[in-house]
Amino acid sequence: MKGESNDLVDTSLVLSQFSKRKKVAIELYREFVRE
Repeated sequence: MKGESNDLVDTSLVLSQFSKRKKVAIELYREFVRE
């Protein structure tokens, strides 16, 4: 049970970091396209 909850937390952390990176990547891409 403890391990499962830890995995869940790790997964949510990874997903949140991934979504943040995705937003940054999209913004960088937009800037690049504008130039």
